[in-house]
Amino acid sequence: MYTLSLEVVNQCNLNCKYCYLGEKKNRKMPKDTAKSAMDLSIHEARKQRDKTLVIYFIGGEPMLAFELIEFCVDYASKKGLESGLSILFSTTTNGTLLDQEKVRFLIQHNFDLKVSIDGTEEVHNLNREYYHHKGSYKDIISKLPLIWEYEKKTEKICHVANVITTNNCNSLYENMLHLTDLGFKIVESTINIYSTWSEEDFNRLCVQMEKAFVFYSNIRRHGKNIYWKYFEDRISNLFTLSHFFGCKAGLISIYVTVDGIIYPCTEIDEMVKVGDVSEGLDVDKIRSFVKLNCSTNESCIKCSEFTHCRVCGCIMNNYEVHRDFYKPITINCNMTKFIFNLLRSNLSSTQQEAFKQYYQKRSIGHV
Repeated sequence: MYTLSLEVVNQCNLNCKYCYLGEKKNRKMPKDTAKSAMDLSIHEARKQRDKTLVIYFIGGEPMLAFELIEFCVDYASKKGLESGLSILFSTTTNGTLLDQEKVRFLIQHNFDLKVSIDGTEEVHNLNREYYHHKGSYKDIISKLPLIWEYEKKTEKICHVANVITTNNCNSLYENMLHLTDLGFKIVESTINIYSTWSEEDFNRLCVQMEKAFVFYSNIRRHGKNIYWKYFEDRISNLFTLSHFFGCKAGLISIYVTVDGIIYPCTEIDEMVKVGDVSEGLDVDKIRSFVKLNCSTNESCIKCSEFTHCRVCGCIMNNYEVHRDFYKPITINCNMTKFIFNLLRSNLSSTQQEAFKQYYQKRSIGHV
């Protein structure tokens, strides 16, 4: 599988306080740039064993470039038929601009869909606001009937993404309850790595993580079909061996900006640029990243969690924050240790062995 993340627009109708884009260019991607990015990705996808290309439309707010998305889907679908590729589509949206026409299109083309809601109205509006400082919670909640229509007609589950940052970390448990009460079945929590996390912030987050973990464990134990990706990923990590730079961004995925610049992923910096749509991929640069197959950080190597940790090997994140491929993000490092210990203390030896066997089988394709 090859993944093309396409920044169809560097513009948003919201002004979220933690947005990783910073000051936006208020530009949409030209069609020729989009075509070139798709042509390049189709060429790369044909090298993959499963002959599958995933096109992930992001922004900014991608619904501001809905006509371009329509064009891209039409173009890629035709090219996929010509090339013998399976083309899949995905998008993440703040949800405020969804309407019947857009949702009908997402349904028709079997999109994977993710919407951003941080939690309760009070928490959501802390950071996810319009430029005139009005909160966006009520607008996204008014779109829930459209989201449930999408789920019913596609038989897919709409993921909900929530950002955990320093001004809302004390409400994680409450937010988990709220998002599941709204009807969402898959929650994707992300910790804001660009915030400055004090020891007090971290301790408050640990208290909330433990409460949320107990809640999540209880509802799973009682058979409720809720999936908290943040915790499930760490359960998987604990019971499998890690691979440094395991995502292989740049080799099996690229991110293309509105300007046609190519990066391995959304962590963008001139140092990690791997080409542009007019000149193609810088294969030597990509190979140089792939060769980074082991940490040189002594603190990481000596850490008891090293063989299971994915944080130290997320080299693009590391470089974005520290300008060092081998220096992990502190909040992610500390939280990984906390959660691993939380899991060990709450899972019996029998449960741990069962998880270990399950993930070992899954890693070789037996489940």
